[in-house]
Amino acid sequence: MEELKLWRDDPWLEPWKKDIWNRHEIAAIRMAEMAQGEARLADAINNHLYYCSHKEGNKMVFREWAPNATAIYLLCDKTVGWCKDTANDGIIWFVYNSLGYHSIFRYNGVVTKIFYSEPTLGLTDNMVIAEVADGRLYWNDGVSEPKSFNIQKAIDYTAKRGGYINYKPFDTVVFPMIKKPPVMKPKVAYESKTENDGVTIDFNNLRKKQWQAKYNYEYEDYQESAYSPISKVPLPEAEVSPTGKWVDSITRNNALKITVNTGSYNVKAINVAVRDASQKNLSPFFVFKKIDKWVS
Repeated sequence: MEELKLWRDDPWLEPWKKDIWNRHEIAAIRMAEMAQGEARLADAINNHLYYCSHKEGNKMVFREWAPNATAIYLLCDKTVGWCKDTANDGIIWFVYNSLGYHSIFRYNGVVTKIFYSEPTLGLTDNMVIAEVADGRLYWNDGVSEPKSFNIQKAIDYTAKRGGYINYKPFDTVVFPMIKKPPVMKPKVAYESKTENDGVTIDFNNLRKKQWQAKYNYEYEDYQESAYSPISKVPLPEAEVSPTGKWVDSITRNNALKITVNTGSYNVKAINVAVRDASQKNLSPFFVFKKIDKWVS
């Protein structure tokens, strides 16, 4: 047994020399095993310099020891853009996630989750150009189509507050700046009416003409879609008697029933346009009815 500096410097340890030496030998053996023939223990115990994420030269390297794993995923969040939110005295920034769970945050003294872990945001690792106007956030990354949404409704949805639990501000018909138009053409049919809302009808502006209709959607951000396909031209009924005489009745085929698809919950209004199709389709369409869906 060698004389260790430990008890030479501290005589009070002299009675326990044997126990201290045994522990010293066990530690020395274990250190030799861990060193695996290296001159220094530090030369062998360097996994922290090899595994996980670290810098090697001018590169970032990620390694992991997982002998029973079938796959390893590297998660990466990256801020890809920001803009001012002047009305709320704050800033908004966009966070891209490599697995698609993107987020948008606002800071104005406190951090607010506008969207959190939402794949439908469709962010890429390209930088975002964004702007806030009238309570809406508009952005474009130069890759996908420009998008926008109502900021407060998005915050309420994310926090599951109020009546917005079923509201989806990231719906595919809301996000795109180019709004989704109606797919189905309207159905147009003649009707014969003697009154309308209690008012007697004493005129007929439809006779001796042919009519077509189309319609579009006005969304919650007041942007309008393109128009639907144009309807077929309906044929009036019973305008000639069995004897071949013209039925001169002011209430005969004096109204048009136009049926449209009202669209999603994000459509706030529907504009219905008609035209006189008897002039070889040269007559222009004009909006004769605006249906406000959000008025009870």
